[in-house]
Amino acid sequence: MNQWRKGGINKEGENAMKAKEGDMVRSLLNGIYYKVKRIVNRMAVLESQNGKSQVLTEVDTLNIFYQKMKEAKA
Repeated sequence: MNQWRKGGINKEGENAMKAKEGDMVRSLLNGIYYKVKRIVNRMAVLESQNGKSQVLTEVDTLNIFYQKMKEAKA
């Protein structure tokens, strides 16, 4: 299950878990891994691991088309 969806909907009607800069996600459409490079307002810039491509998407679409990868433990 998508990790952003596990938190459910908060009282403001938004997803309880939020993406943050530095998160790693995998596209459910093409399997490419991206790093959340920048978030401004409701838009997110995702950069591929090799740095050769970027995707601009709304933060709300992250929980539909991308799977959040588990963070590495220190």
